[in-house]
Amino acid sequence: MAARSTRLRAAAGDAGNGGGGCRLAEFLRLLQPGVAREVSLLVYPSLPAAALAKLRALSALLALRLHSYIDAACIDACAGLRHLSKLDLWSPYHPLPELAPLLACANLQMLCLFDKSQRNEPLPLPPPASFRGGRGLRYFWAFTTSTFQVAGARLGHVFLCSTLEPCAEVPASAFLFLHRQQQAADLPRHPLGPLPALLAALLPPGVPLRHLTLLGFRLPRVAACSTQLADVDTLKVLSCVAEGTSGTSSEASSGGCAAWLEPLLQDMPALADLELRRCLAGKLPASLPSLRGLSRLALSDNGLATLPTGCQFWTGLREVDLSRNSFTRLPPALLGASALEGLELSGCRQLTLTAEEAEQLLQALPRLRVVELGGTASEPEVVAQLEHGLAKRRERASA
Repeated sequence: MAARSTRLRAAAGDAGNGGGGCRLAEFLRLLQPGVAREVSLLVYPSLPAAALAKLRALSALLALRLHSYIDAACIDACAGLRHLSKLDLWSPYHPLPELAPLLACANLQMLCLFDKSQRNEPLPLPPPASFRGGRGLRYFWAFTTSTFQVAGARLGHVFLCSTLEPCAEVPASAFLFLHRQQQAADLPRHPLGPLPALLAALLPPGVPLRHLTLLGFRLPRVAACSTQLADVDTLKVLSCVAEGTSGTSSEASSGGCAAWLEPLLQDMPALADLELRRCLAGKLPASLPSLRGLSRLALSDNGLATLPTGCQFWTGLREVDLSRNSFTRLPPALLGASALEGLELSGCRQLTLTAEEAEQLLQALPRLRVVELGGTASEPEVVAQLEHGLAKRRERASA
């Protein structure tokens, strides 16, 4: 009986235009075109024409992984596999060619791209939302040490995962991670561009976005509003700067993104987990207090010295991370976080927690179980006092 899953491996140099290429073509010829479902090939330098011809003949192929010098002929061969649902293209030494022909793969749901080559211009990506006749990709992963370009944005790493078929246990939703180019940290950041256009190009139509991470971008001074953010419950904006700053590592904290975040947060009524790390330059978004559904708030490494008081959103927080900020005393706003279970203050080098403040934490926050104070200026006796009270509380809870 013919195998339905086949893995062929050719060592570097074996699949050139000589006898090695013929051997690879003969191996592929052994597969019955209507039976083979999965093929994985590691071939260097590139797939010869004879092997590509045999690959095109595998009409029932569902999954294909190619680790090679991916060229235009290889892309055309992949585009002719009309039943293909999963495609992995790994080209660590040779720039990926134009990828638009892959839009002809009418059943493609999962696409992975890896390009570790150096290129002078970004590689245009066909919009993932345009695949399958506009139904979009269910899984998309792309990584390059240079840049890809989609909807005007230059990206180095994209990860999109979505559930397209909702059920009682798993509703339709999408997870999206975007990172700038993977080059040295002191090179200028590329602008992100209009977020609504980028989301429309990436997300499968009709699938709500639940998780969005933006890492290392230069963001516009003002964000464009987008209805695609209404279902987001987790937002992470990490190491970003605002337009008008150089975006180098020496200025990473000088381009606060609070103005860009203000209208964005207003578009996220379902937000429960918010992480803004190294992007605020000491200024919180004015719309932050309106987020009444937050259960986790992480504001590490932002140069913050104060927090707003009297805001209702503090009462629902269970976890707060304020590490590596500029507090000198315990922010009074924390005493209003009555549901708080974990508090991270490590790395706040100027923070001196007093014995009175430690007692206030224990009295005002009955659910508090963990407080991290490593790397602060607090006296060891005060830290020990607080930890003793928390340890007794944890013991009672586990009894």
